[in-house]
Amino acid sequence: MSASVMSVVSRFLEEYLSTTPQRLKLLDAYLLYILLTGALQFGYCLLVGTFPFNSFLSGFISCVGSFILAGSLFDFPWRRALTGQPAGHVAILQIYTHCQL
Repeated sequence: MSASVMSVVSRFLEEYLSTTPQRLKLLDAYLLYILLTGALQFGYCLLVGTFPFNSFLSGFISCVGSFILAGSLFDFPWRRALTGQPAGHVAILQIYTHCQL
């Protein structure tokens, strides 16, 4: 069982590293960073306490919002492939607008 799981994981990593475009790898790394930051904040809240609850809430919700906005960028390569029109500038404008709100 363990050998089959290890072979699946190694095959996944091998395929991911060889076939995924560099920009999507960068986006994946950013999403992983945001996920780990939110998990660390939540773990700290569980271990230490929630005395400045508004500080925890603002930090955690900003991680969730950043994760959602960055995750929405995955839609844009598909839209460009389906319509044939570049959509990168639209994505950057939408992210900038949401961050300003």
